[in-house]
Amino acid sequence: MLRALLILLGLLPALAWAEDTAAPLQAGLWEISTVTSHSLIGKRPKSVQRCLEEAQLQQWRSDLHRLLGDQKQQCETSQFKQEGNRASWQARCEGKIPAKGAAWLVFDDSTHYHGEATAQSLNGWPPGTFLSVFTAQRLGDCPAP
Repeated sequence: MLRALLILLGLLPALAWAEDTAAPLQAGLWEISTVTSHSLIGKRPKSVQRCLEEAQLQQWRSDLHRLLGDQKQQCETSQFKQEGNRASWQARCEGKIPAKGAAWLVFDDSTHYHGEATAQSLNGWPPGTFLSVFTAQRLGDCPAP
């Protein structure tokens, strides 16, 4: 559940640079690499590939859950801030393990971004803070259907 929150925190800015505008990213096949660490689990790397289409980048709110794939909990985001090529926000998720967190992201250019996200369980387990450091890069065009 916390991992899903961290995925949400990591993907959201790619989908939601501003509520009424597209993210400053090129549509295509993206690879998002994440290293999540916690005192109880150590470090866990993960890499996923996502096809982000232009329409999805334009209308991120209606496509958010589909874009997140296995995202099963309901998350609300708040406090978006944008300063230049840097964005930050907070999220709160309900579900089996309710959690809250915050993240920041820097768009390096239209084909790369990087950032960090933190999350804490709202019910006290697992204790402590999860930290995810992520990088993303556009790999090319999406494969033909």
